Amino acid sequence: MGPEGCAINIGCTRAEMSAMNVLMFAGSAQFVMVDMWKEPLSVWAVAMAVFVVNLRYVLIGASLRQLFHGQPLWRKAALMHLVADENWAVTIAEQRKGAVSPFFLFGGGVLLLCAWSFGTLSGNLLGGFIRQPEQYGLDFAFIAVFAALALSLWRGRTDMGGWLVAAVLAFLAERYLPGKWYIMIGGVGGGPWFPPCWNCSEKGEPAKIGRTQP
Repeated sequence: MGPEGCAINIGCTRAEMSAMNVLMFAGSAQFVMVDMWKEPLSVWAVAMAVFVVNLRYVLIGASLRQLFHGQPLWRKAALMHLVADENWAVTIAEQRKGAVSPFFLFGGGVLLLCAWSFGTLSGNLLGGFIRQPEQYGLDFAFIAVFAALALSLWRGRTDMGGWLVAAVLAFLAERYLPGKWYIMIGGVGGGPWFPPCWNCSEKGEPAKIGRTQP
């Protein structure tokens, strides 16, 4: 279970929360688990929801294939453990502009892990003082982050078809299918409508791989 759920439901120590943040670095999955952690608890339903939410990493990993080219398997595994939506989106945006190193992705992951751990521990200590976070718009932060990430990946008309198909399929799946399948359905359904080299540079040329310039 994610650190928030641990803190809310079973009162684990802060050391255990920190360990869970490192071992289960998947914020979206943790949010889903906490939201579903109520009586009567269905462990199977929770596990399936988390599995479906994290299926998007199949698509994320595929988009990083060129960046990981030539890297040993152990390094790929270590880098993928620190991949989150945020540092993935920033890395892809930088890759389109020119050469980018796998360590650019790694650095972003480390910073995200530190920020995530600090945030969950702060919430454990101070969250009780904010009874209704929606009054301050704090619950909108999650949506705002992903909206900003999506805009950073927008390349213009060439992306219009893929975005539109993905949005429609995700909307219909969320409306008519149980669970979180709309995430995977939107991504897989919209993928074929993007240009063949969707992580190419803005000029349509394959992005280069190399050491980022300081």
